[in-house]
Amino acid sequence: MKKANWREIAELIGIAAIVASLIFVGIQLRQDGQIAQAERLATQQILDLEITRFIDERAEVWRKGLAGEEQSENDQISFEMISYALFRQQANEYRTRSFLSGVSAELNVRTYAFFLYQNPGARAWFNKLVESRVSVDRAYGLPDEIIFFPKTVNDQLRYLDDHGPQEVDSYYLPY
Repeated sequence: MKKANWREIAELIGIAAIVASLIFVGIQLRQDGQIAQAERLATQQILDLEITRFIDERAEVWRKGLAGEEQSENDQISFEMISYALFRQQANEYRTRSFLSGVSAELNVRTYAFFLYQNPGARAWFNKLVESRVSVDRAYGLPDEIIFFPKTVNDQLRYLDDHGPQEVDSYYLPY
């Protein structure tokens, strides 16, 4: 073989090696993404179980809080802690679906909004959370527009207020 042929063969082998390494990197990136998604799901399931356990341990507090009934200061704190944990859980899922995975988060928002709509105590807590965030924004001279998850939930709540679902189940829980 001539020297030029050896050079062409070496270049083809080099190109093949580069293509093979790029394929390997692509496969590795896909596997890393699948592992990260599985870990996120496992973490979410653990959080779901912990919130469920916390609610179960304080069932009467949760029931009274959802209904908006009067509670002791300590029970009200427990209810607010559970409500905030659920809010963060739903907001994180919304963020993950909307911004990271590209999957529609509409069902997530509608489910949480319907839960708030069905439970006046939870809705009052949510409204208080939104108002406190608006107050902080105003204190810093920022526009008082709530964005992202709370805004989309408020949009769904307005829709429910205007159209009202036909069946009402006061113990509806999206969990």
